[in-house]
Amino acid sequence: MGDVIRYSRPFKPHEESRFPATEYDETVYFEWLKSKCAPLQDTPIRILKGDYERRQKEIHTGFEKSKFWRGLRRNLNKYSKNYLSENGCELFFSEPKPILYDKPWGSFLKKTYKKNLKENSEAPEHRKWLTPYNWFQKINNIVRTSLVVKYLSGVPFLAEQIQALAYRYNVLDLKETEWKADLSGYYAVHVIATQKFQVSTETGTATDDFNLEIQIRTQMQELIWDLLHGYYKPEKEYDKLEENWPWDYDCDAFAANYLGHVIHFVDGKIVHAIRRQRGKNERTDY
Repeated sequence: MGDVIRYSRPFKPHEESRFPATEYDETVYFEWLKSKCAPLQDTPIRILKGDYERRQKEIHTGFEKSKFWRGLRRNLNKYSKNYLSENGCELFFSEPKPILYDKPWGSFLKKTYKKNLKENSEAPEHRKWLTPYNWFQKINNIVRTSLVVKYLSGVPFLAEQIQALAYRYNVLDLKETEWKADLSGYYAVHVIATQKFQVSTETGTATDDFNLEIQIRTQMQELIWDLLHGYYKPEKEYDKLEENWPWDYDCDAFAANYLGHVIHFVDGKIVHAIRRQRGKNERTDY
């Protein structure tokens, strides 16, 4: 089974919690993380990486074989027909074939750094750190998928269909759906599904809750995300930018921020125009 981290000893937070670096450095952060989690004291980072990738593979396989995932893929065409009947337009540009994506180790570790220190208003006093004890349950997109719809009205429609499917199969405990509308210009709905899976441990197997993040956004938002997602920033980081960045149309923050908001506005006006036109056609259709 390879190297497995043992988490049997109790969690012992270090008295000094302040991170020594102002910018992210994987080596420095890992040393800080070891000071918060006693079982990591003598653990090389390669062992932690291997443990993460092994468990991630098991979570991926668990969701891929689940009744919910198979049902979702099977029902997408039905959802499209229902949306067409209700709205007079297509839900998708083409037949959707969603797949599961795995969050790379480097990206995952950096996200725990952001959650522990950059986005944590209570640091360094806060003691509920993300560590190997809990990060598989606290990070939603270790395994994720994405669904891209044609129009903005398709986003809440599809989210509701996915929630109904989960309740129907009675195999998922759905967390609250996240309606993303960030200062950075990122707009999407994240349906977070939680399911129990059996994963390997140092003594055999254990059953725990794991998350699948289902991201839903429009085609235009998808295009902007592909181009600019590296420039999106948490809202708390905007005060660190140059004071006049809203006037600097050449800077990365300007493009990522304002273009996302403009696209969301255009998405909404397109749906508004479609509904107005459909209403006119219905009134004149004898």
